[in-house]
Amino acid sequence: IFTSALIAALFGLPSLNRRLTVTQLSGLLAMAPLAAFGFLLSYLPDLQANLVFTWKIRWLPSMGFDAAFYLDSLSCLFALLITFIGTLVVIYTGQYFKGDPTAWRFLTFLLLFMGTMLGLVMAGDVLTLFMFWEGTSIVSFLLVAYKYKDEDARRGAFKALFITGGGGIALLVGLLLVGFTAGGTGFVTILGCGDLLRSSPLYPAMLVLIAIGAFTKSAQFPFHIWLPEAMSAPTPASAYLHSATMVKAGIYLMARFNPVLGQTELWFWLLSLTGMITMLVGAYQGLKQNDLKALLAYSTVSQLGMLMMMIGQDMQIAFKALVIGILAHALYKSALFMVAGVVDHETGMRDLRRLGGLRRSMPYTFYIGAIAALSMAGLPPLFGFLAKETLLATAFHPSLPGLVSWIFTLASIITGALMFALAAMLLWDTFMGKSRDETVHGHEATVTMLCAPAVPAVMSLVLSHLPGLKQEAALLANAAGAAHGSKVKVSLALWTGLNIPLMLSAIAITIGLALFVYRHRVRELQQQISVKYTLNAVYSGLLKIIDRGAYLATRLQQGKLRTYLVVILAG
Repeated sequence: IFTSALIAALFGLPSLNRRLTVTQLSGLLAMAPLAAFGFLLSYLPDLQANLVFTWKIRWLPSMGFDAAFYLDSLSCLFALLITFIGTLVVIYTGQYFKGDPTAWRFLTFLLLFMGTMLGLVMAGDVLTLFMFWEGTSIVSFLLVAYKYKDEDARRGAFKALFITGGGGIALLVGLLLVGFTAGGTGFVTILGCGDLLRSSPLYPAMLVLIAIGAFTKSAQFPFHIWLPEAMSAPTPASAYLHSATMVKAGIYLMARFNPVLGQTELWFWLLSLTGMITMLVGAYQGLKQNDLKALLAYSTVSQLGMLMMMIGQDMQIAFKALVIGILAHALYKSALFMVAGVVDHETGMRDLRRLGGLRRSMPYTFYIGAIAALSMAGLPPLFGFLAKETLLATAFHPSLPGLVSWIFTLASIITGALMFALAAMLLWDTFMGKSRDETVHGHEATVTMLCAPAVPAVMSLVLSHLPGLKQEAALLANAAGAAHGSKVKVSLALWTGLNIPLMLSAIAITIGLALFVYRHRVRELQQQISVKYTLNAVYSGLLKIIDRGAYLATRLQQGKLRTYLVVILAG
């Protein structure tokens, strides 16, 4: 992958002289993640036998530090999504930037990000993981700020880097505490020290610091404010970062550490409550949005909260919901972001208040978007329905007091209803009815551009219906088992009979349909509810405090020896 990024940089200069077009370059570079995807698939038979592959490079032998890599079913699941969705996004990029001779820069950043993300999920040492963790923050900054002349892009990129970078500092300290307590920084050592880590007096500090790192990267409340503003990135970056890679890093981190830091009261309440609040806030805020990408961004926040809440549970069904949710979200969200990019690319518009009626001029885009949106809404026979059903199956927690269990159940139903309304609003206000602005005209994109979102959308439709899915179910089961710490059974069958989750799903769909029908009134009510102090205001205030502190600190540099001596002696 890194070699491909270098190829992008080297071949990009000749492309300026039209020796290699952006479309040709993207087709060439897509071979790298495709080859990596095939390479990972070759390991599946061994991974099904619960084998673990490790690679180690001596880094600082005197200090016992190694650059190590670790491949089991959990890391392989994430790596397969990174390479599979990455291949489609690279091809899509060639069409999105068609005719732009400078797009080789974007391809270079995209492949560098792909490489750092692969390194993160396959890291076999906490220090190796941290290096790639910070690498994703830096390269994502370059992707979000790609349109560097746009003030919104610069501001969104800085906010993402500031928040995730701050979480990275906390993560580093937490990882060092884990390595110190376990007596080694390799996952081979750490994953066998669960009892030692949980009984350590440093356990609360380890957990909170690592959780802060994960919460900032995966846009959990109250750190979620960076993700919607990162929508200033070009659509291929949004489709990739916010479906299968950047925002899933924190999910992977907490899933990886669950067997050794989980199964405690602190773990349960910290992750479950944070995830539940994030799930509700993201879905609620999404209903207020008029921009296609902003709506998708807040729905991503909501889904990330759901995944984090699942990791906080100690039930096997929760980890089944986790892996199915990760796969379902990657498929439909990457497709929807690319569909939004097609709409923006062909009409020059993303505002839902001005779109409408595109079904006639962009029929194939409509069909692809409809499949992905219905999966996001959690309707059968889409794969998203299975993800929602398994989520609702975890709603009743047998070890919790009745009132608390009902709160989790109610939160899941409300979120399901809001997600249904979001999906319906996205589909209807973009493609159905009449155009709300006569100046907005659309036409169908190229076949190659449509193929990229069509592949994950069709997979959302057929994944649970294809015969012979034992290998896929085994991969998900082993990944869930690696995250849970014990064996988890995973079935991809859509129909499990008349049961409580199906009843809760019907309630959520009914409420969601009502929210969609009366969405204009609901959105007006939302706008009337003004909040004086918002998290964005807190963020701006924090920046002002830092600026003021920097100003006061630099006042010491006055060129007066007397002042310097006073400061030194006082110190």
